[in-house]
Amino acid sequence: MGIVLLIFIDVFMRMMRMRGKLPKRVAQLAPSPGVATDAYQKHMSAERSAYGPSVALVASACLWAMFGGVMLVVDGMTMLIGLGPFFVIDALRHSLAIGFIALLICSIAPRMIPGFSGGKIASPGLVCATLWLGNTAVLLRVGSLLLAPASAIAIFAGVSLYSILFGLSGPLGLALAICLTINLLPALWPLPHAASYYVAAMPPHVRYKQCTRCNLHSDDVVSLDRAEIIRYTNYTPTRGVWVILNTKM
Repeated sequence: MGIVLLIFIDVFMRMMRMRGKLPKRVAQLAPSPGVATDAYQKHMSAERSAYGPSVALVASACLWAMFGGVMLVVDGMTMLIGLGPFFVIDALRHSLAIGFIALLICSIAPRMIPGFSGGKIASPGLVCATLWLGNTAVLLRVGSLLLAPASAIAIFAGVSLYSILFGLSGPLGLALAICLTINLLPALWPLPHAASYYVAAMPPHVRYKQCTRCNLHSDDVVSLDRAEIIRYTNYTPTRGVWVILNTKM
């Protein structure tokens, strides 16, 4: 299992290293490769501004999974030769449960839930906070378990260093869950007035009907799946019409 986990993480990290670079085949097929590359870079920059260091969260989750895979392989090899596990089993569990699964949820949720609900997260800064809180909590929990024999000897004010490190990891994990919840609340229940709009082109043959909720007679509306056209400009018979779509409908 450890070897399979390491192979999976290796493949996934190779794919992540390709992120941020427009594939050469796509760039070659584009009418203007330079423009396509610039547009892709602007898109990536906009994603970083909107979602914070979510990619770093994914990378840290993969690193904790890789560390857990190494512990699995080492423990398996020591048990094959008749010895006990080299690493503490609890450290392995927390490395995969909190380090891999919890951090992976914290990285995917701020991007996936707004995609379903159409809302926005509270702040990209909270994604950065989950990055530091989550990794610190895992480091204290796993590190205190791996260094338990040595840290149990060190005593500060009558309390062992092991108890201090292990105890601090719990509140940090709770702060991680609270931070993620606060960040996702606006995306789970988006406000009606928090609609987002984007510009798209409609073909010239689309028929428009009069908008009953618009004050101006020049504003028309037409339903398009779950989107609603609320305004149009620059109509041309050949290229159609540029419209603004309300994605909250």
